[in-house]
Amino acid sequence: MSKELEKELILMGKNARKASQILTLANSDLKNSALEAMAVDIEENKENILEANIKDVEKAKANNISKSFLDRLILNDERIKSISDGLREIIKIEDPIGQTMSKWDRPNGLNIERVRTPLGVIGVIYESRPNVTADAGALCLKAGNAVILRGGSESYYSSNAIYNSLKNAISKSTIVAGTSARTGFYRDSSITIDKFSEIGLESAENHKIALVFGREDKGLKNDELALCTHIIQIPSSKMYPSLNLSHAVHICCYELFKNSNIFTPSKEKCDEASSELKERMFKIWEQMLIDTEFVQQEKLNHMMLGVRRIFNRGKLTKSDAKILMGIARQNLWIANKKKDV
Repeated sequence: MSKELEKELILMGKNARKASQILTLANSDLKNSALEAMAVDIEENKENILEANIKDVEKAKANNISKSFLDRLILNDERIKSISDGLREIIKIEDPIGQTMSKWDRPNGLNIERVRTPLGVIGVIYESRPNVTADAGALCLKAGNAVILRGGSESYYSSNAIYNSLKNAISKSTIVAGTSARTGFYRDSSITIDKFSEIGLESAENHKIALVFGREDKGLKNDELALCTHIIQIPSSKMYPSLNLSHAVHICCYELFKNSNIFTPSKEKCDEASSELKERMFKIWEQMLIDTEFVQQEKLNHMMLGVRRIFNRGKLTKSDAKILMGIARQNLWIANKKKDV
């Protein structure tokens, strides 16, 4: 083995180990949604896979490969469908991770449980059967394991095409959120859109995320919700629990936009009024309240406490203080003018 190949294999193992640590935390919904995306991508990329398979078949024929071996290598429409169907069958398998296999109590009261956990990284070496690329990869994913695949050289192009299709499917969406107004089934662990926006936007920095909205009249079906990694519920009145589709879309998009920090509200350009400026303003207001006979002298202090509370509730700028001083001076001028008359 050359040093370059050895380095490449070591790097591959380290990357697989890192991936396994992430897969260990993946829940059943996330893994199943990834498997469904794989099945769809295999179907959509059927032509590319078949073209790659032709290269392998032609090369195998040139090397006088046996008919039985050649039969296992050949792919067609029916076998491509079988690959995607196999991926969907794996979705139906109960997630083994977290299952308690046995448990018992020790005499000292200690409770012990044997629980299924992922192995970590699995290496699979197989002959030139292109479908094994999908089967082995999907089974390892379902069990929360990273996998290093080593197929036969005769199926190099076919296996690569299938692998790239699976990889492309997973990279499309790491988070798929479905909306629902009902309760029960997977909806018991639903979150509000503002909570989801924090999770979704963090993932969206490096990956695509998906928001799935149901039909206007019936919403998403149970099997559709099962493919979502998160269930979103928009708080609403008990009298009208379901929103129109357009309203739900706008609310979700607004929350995502609001929390994306793309929009920055304009800041106040004028400086905050100093304590000295505000005291000057209050003095003018005291005089105005007396001269306009709005309040008697003995009640002035009590009235001014209320005035101060009103103006101190918010941030008063220099411009605000000067406007309020101008209003008080104008009232003083009018009051004094009437006295002169």
